Order: sequence, then C-alpha cells, then structure tokens
Amino acid sequence: MKMPSPSNARNTNSPAHWLVRCVWYSHFILGFVIVYAGILKNGGDRKYVPINPHAVGMNSCAKAYVNVHSSSMEEPYAIICCPTATNTSTNTKYWSWIMGSYEVALCAGKPDNLPYGFRLTSIKSAWLLPLVPLILRLLITIYQRTGGVEKIGASSHHTDTNNNHIHHGWKMSLRRFLLYFLIMSFRGWGLYILLNNVQDAVLVLLPSSALKQPSSNDTCWYQEYLLYPKHVSKNCYGQHFDFSDHVVLFFGQILPVTLFEVLFCILVPLWSENKNNNNNESSLFDDSTSNKKYKGNNSSSSAHFLLRHISLLILIGGFLYLNIITFIAVHHTAAYFHTAGEVIVGYIVSLFIQLPLGYILLHRHSPNSNSKNTQRADKHDASVEETATLTSSVVTVHRIRNLIGIPNIHFAS
Repeated sequence: MKMPSPSNARNTNSPAHWLVRCVWYSHFILGFVIVYAGILKNGGDRKYVPINPHAVGMNSCAKAYVNVHSSSMEEPYAIICCPTATNTSTNTKYWSWIMGSYEVALCAGKPDNLPYGFRLTSIKSAWLLPLVPLILRLLITIYQRTGGVEKIGASSHHTDTNNNHIHHGWKMSLRRFLLYFLIMSFRGWGLYILLNNVQDAVLVLLPSSALKQPSSNDTCWYQEYLLYPKHVSKNCYGQHFDFSDHVVLFFGQILPVTLFEVLFCILVPLWSENKNNNNNESSLFDDSTSNKKYKGNNSSSSAHFLLRHISLLILIGGFLYLNIITFIAVHHTAAYFHTAGEVIVGYIVSLFIQLPLGYILLHRHSPNSNSKNTQRADKHDASVEETATLTSSVVTVHRIRNLIGIPNIHFAS
C-alpha cells in the first residue's frame, strides 16, 4: 500500500487536528471521572432494585427500592422510600441528584419532558441517536447533490469538480455507516448477549462461596417484596454478579460512535468545498472559502451562511445534549443500580470499542517511520517479525482511515 507523502498529507499541527485530539482526550477523561464519581457515591457494595412499597407497609411511598446486599430491613439504606409528589418539593424534583442526599437523589424524578431523557436504553434510542451526526451529513450531501446552494452561480467546471467531491463524500459516509453498524452489532451480539451467556455459565460452574453468593434464604429477605413478577421468580434476584451492560451500552456504543462522527466533522466539513490544493486545511468552523464563492450573489450567500450555521448548531448542540443526558444516566447507574465491581467490569469491556476507535481517529504516522522502525530494530537487535508486525498494524490503520475518508496526516519533520 502506498503511504501518504508530505505533499498530499495534512499537517498534524493544524488547529483542526489539535482540536480533535483535545476533545477526544477530554471526553475520555470526563467519562472516566463520571464513572468514578458514581462509584464513590455508591460506596462500593450497594445495588438497588424496585420493590412494592405497600408490601413492606410503606403506604406513603410512591415507590421504593431495596439494597439486595443488605442483611435485613433494619440496616441503614436497606430500603429507600420515595415520597409521593405531595410530600416532596417539585422545585428540586429533577435536579436533586446534584445537591440532595443519597436517598433523595435516587428518588429524583426522571426528566421525561426532555427529548430522550432517561430513555437511552431503548432500541430506538441506542441505535438511532449515535447516527444523528452522520444522518445530518447525509442530508446535507443529498441537498448538495440535488442542486442546493453550492450550485448557484457556479461555473460548469466548478460544478463538475464539486459533484465529484460530493460523490466521494457520499461514498465515505456510507462506509462509515457500515463501520458504525458493525460496531453496534458487535456491542449487542458480542459484548452483551455473548458475554452475558459466558457470565451465566461461569456463575453456574463456580461454587457460591467463591462468588460470595447467598447460602440461605435469610439473606433474601426482600424476595417477596419485589415489584415485578419476573424478579420474584428468580432466587435472590440481583445478588449474583452482573456486569453493567448499561455502562457498556453508554461507553461502547452511544458515546464513542457519536464522538467519532462529530470529530470527523471537525476534520472534514459538513459542507463540501472544492479544494484543489490538498494542503489547504478545512474544518467544521471554516467559512472563508464558501463566503468568497458568493460575493456576487447576496441571496445565495445568505442562504448558504444560514444553512451552514444551522447545521453546525444542530451538530454541536445535539452532541452536548446527548452527552449530558448520557452522563447523568451513567452516574445514576454507577451510584445505585450496580456494585463497584460490576461497573468497573462494564467499563473495561467498553474499552474494546473506545480505544480502537480513538486509535483510528488520532493515529499519526510519519512517512519515514518504516525506515526509522527498521533502524531502531537493528539498533536494539529486535526481531524482524516484531518490525513486520508493527508495519502491518500501521498499514491496516491507514487503510481503515482511507476507506472511511479520514484525511491523511503526518509528523512535521
């Protein structure tokens, strides 16, 4: 495979590439901090499931939760009662999880009035929301291909060149859609269904003492109080180890796929531009080229300016909103509905998607790195096989980047 040369590769020191790296690393660190904060709030060994408040004599409670690892009803935080709407302040209903106590935060109302608020685990949300940035790009491409503002007042030569550029962008977008579909399928079939079956098989094979499972019904004192019949039918529901599949969903599908496409939009603008010189840097925030093309046509220039900035607002606003509601769900999951060990395992599993996507997006490679690697191998008496493996992995990453349309980049020598 022919490696990119400095004449047709982009400089990694450009503002666009610098911004991509900063956003990815900041997002990764923030996600880890949110998980860690939820674990600290949990205390390590608390895991709540819903119960029927009337069954335990708490008739004043609208709903109630039980800690499945508590030894009795009298243990602190064993049962958390959520008062009815008449017994609680509606002013802090949605945001009491920030300032309220542990039990108040668990009872905080879900922001159902917000779009997709706390409904991220539905099939429609989990599969559609991560694709919104890509769908936005495809809609813009369709608009341009059908004679949008890009063709107004353009010469025939410019139109033909720009059509080729738009067609190339359309093809790259479809390839990224295939990549995202494979990632989400892998998360669903591999990291959810397959790993859950493996987990269940391990629980059956290992003795209960090794997993600290209950040996008598005394530790399942809450069994008859469970709210849902499907939970009642399972012995000591919730006490068996169950890695957090919600954490895997959030960090292995919704967030990384969305982040990848948004960062791609920083490297390659949503609106197609005719760039004869490949060294010209173009980013999501560059309007200079498009504005110059419409100097003689104020109406088309205004329409292009308006559509471009509306699409930018949808992209950035939607990305920030999705991160907010997802991080709230992550914190809630780690703080209340899984133990620390279950959350940590779920987060580690999600790294099988987070890290490869980050490596593909951020990977930098010098055109002369092959010779440098060879010299380094000779200097340290490294084996030829190690050098070949390193070169093969670099070529593979570059091939993936080229297939999905990520601009080639190189180190400044």
